[in-house]
Amino acid sequence: MKYKILVLLFLPFLSFAQPKLDINKILIGSAIGFMGGVASGYHEVTLHHYPKFKAIHPYANDEYFNPELSWVRKYKDWPLNTDARYFGSKDILVWTTDFYHLTNTIDRISFLSATLVVTIGEKKPWWHYAINVGSTLLARRIGFGLVYDYIYK
Repeated sequence: MKYKILVLLFLPFLSFAQPKLDINKILIGSAIGFMGGVASGYHEVTLHHYPKFKAIHPYANDEYFNPELSWVRKYKDWPLNTDARYFGSKDILVWTTDFYHLTNTIDRISFLSATLVVTIGEKKPWWHYAINVGSTLLARRIGFGLVYDYIYK
């Protein structure tokens, strides 16, 4: 029923001589959004429910995947030496040190990338942007839900 109402609401917009929706932008933005949602789901699972993660992945290296332990990987010899383990490990390349930072970086980059895909290009009607953003956010939520609510429930 909800879908019929949505179709009826958007039908008048589709009946006018408007520029066509760019399906490729919708699909690319949605794929990027899905990837970001999956990364965000893994980020939250390892941060808040690590025992569930470990139960499914018993051979996962705790020093890389467990955020309670992995954060020290950016330092040379925590707590004796807090210098960077290698160039950029405390700032620009922190995403290479552990899973927590990697998934957080993927999440943020995907959000920026999806925004660029949606907004760059020729000017179009406002509702094209709304459909692009809506589909990206929906795909992001599906990716997050798949990981956080389904796999590790």
